[in-house]
Amino acid sequence: MPTLFKRSNGIYYAILTDEAGRRKWISTGERTKSVALKQLPGITEQAKETARSKTIKEFLSEFVDYAKCVYSAGNLGIYERVIQTFIRLIGDLKLDAVTQRDVDLFKARRLTEVKGTTVNIELRTLRAAFYTAHRWKLVQENPFKQVKLCTIDEETPAYLSVKDLLKPVTTACSSLILTGLRPHEVCLLTLLLTDLFGTG
Repeated sequence: MPTLFKRSNGIYYAILTDEAGRRKWISTGERTKSVALKQLPGITEQAKETARSKTIKEFLSEFVDYAKCVYSAGNLGIYERVIQTFIRLIGDLKLDAVTQRDVDLFKARRLTEVKGTTVNIELRTLRAAFYTAHRWKLVQENPFKQVKLCTIDEETPAYLSVKDLLKPVTTACSSLILTGLRPHEVCLLTLLLTDLFGTG
């Protein structure tokens, strides 16, 4: 609850202290203490609303201070880059104004720049950041909570043909002559490998 203080102009001011320990003076516009006191609950609620309505950039600044103690430098860098990317594509919105529509727009716009795998990593990162915002009571709901991740097509693995497989083996066998193997031993080894893998 804020305290009242009468300034030299005769007006009572409410003194509020934020989370960072900074003092803020808010005029009640009243010269009578009993009337000014009645305004304190409204001033307190207004201050809470203002504190909740941080922009994404303001949240990022506080989040970075917090994350320095919790995450490695590499992870912290990822959070910073991803949140900055969100701001670039969607705008520096108020945290509590970010909707699932904004999340879907971010996803769609980002997919024109990078692969789905990267977008999925970024969506998970933003979801984690907004969980922190929710825990700090800066947002009522996490807009990333129900986001659908991108479908990633499975890539066909690259296969080597028998010919490609035997190429380094044949080269290696040729160089084995320099190691002291007899020519017929090199030939036997080559035949054995060819028999095992075929000629391709």
